[in-house]
Amino acid sequence: MLELPDRRLRASEVFGLLELPALRRGCELPQEAVAELRSAIVDSGVRFGFDGPARAEAGLPESERFTWRFGLDRLLLGYASQESFAGCAPMAGVQGDLALWVGGLAELVERLEALRRTLREAATPAEWAARLRALLALFDPEEDAEQRSLELLQSAIASFEQHAQAAAFDQPLERRALVELLRLLLAQPAGAGGFLRIGVSAQQV
Repeated sequence: MLELPDRRLRASEVFGLLELPALRRGCELPQEAVAELRSAIVDSGVRFGFDGPARAEAGLPESERFTWRFGLDRLLLGYASQESFAGCAPMAGVQGDLALWVGGLAELVERLEALRRTLREAATPAEWAARLRALLALFDPEEDAEQRSLELLQSAIASFEQHAQAAAFDQPLERRALVELLRLLLAQPAGAGGFLRIGVSAQQV
């Protein structure tokens, strides 16, 4: 997920994320929704990029065609109406459960795009901690292994924030540096009080 700024938000990448049960639950999408949504998204023409401006950032023409905005608008319009609107042709057959699932997918894609834009900007440790917790909020862990993974990540974020405060470090930090620090924290055994223990100086941060 922290690699989102390096991605183009391809349809295959989003559906790869939806293979994670905890993320599906966070979007209120059952497992059987994935195959139907994948087929609908392919038919709608989605390839990559959230919208025209996102494609332009990748050095491509600023066109909405084949973006998530383009495809999701076609699907949502197909549910609301069977008539074209503002040059957007509706998709047929969007009804029942599929209509509900398209709404959940649209919300997920919007949140992923917001995270993609936010995560590419340098931020202070406190700001990074808030961003990371917002990212974890996408997931709804249910199984024991999922819950343990979430707790491990929450502990790493708390430890990162704690060490930065102890070092009186509040300067902007690039994402790649943050990722390396989190890897170090996650490699450490759990310490007292549930925090992961690692010595991180202001210079290292």
